[in-house]
Amino acid sequence: MQVDQRLVAAAIKPALERWPNEEAGAAAAHTTDGRILTSVYVETPNSVVNLCHETGAICEAHKLNVAIAASVCVSRETKDVPFLILTPCGVCQERLAYWGGDVHRRTSA
Repeated sequence: MQVDQRLVAAAIKPALERWPNEEAGAAAAHTTDGRILTSVYVETPNSVVNLCHETGAICEAHKLNVAIAASVCVSRETKDVPFLILTPCGVCQERLAYWGGDVHRRTSA
């Protein structure tokens, strides 16, 4: 599968805006009606209730009643290293499966 650079750039943008000088991550989802929805992770003192990078975009698509056609999640450990494309965790794969098996999920660069 070819990497959608526009989708990757859309994911990197909120990560850089939110965490310009540190560890950062975000996600972007392309909807079937042409929108790109982005979201960031939510980290809490209780790790059991943390939310993955993709969760906000998935919830937004569900709220808008629009299907996700493709998604990407990016992360970096420090400001001095490039962003990596992450594989969706099992929970996010389950969430993305809501729209069927044909959602494109980037699993490598």
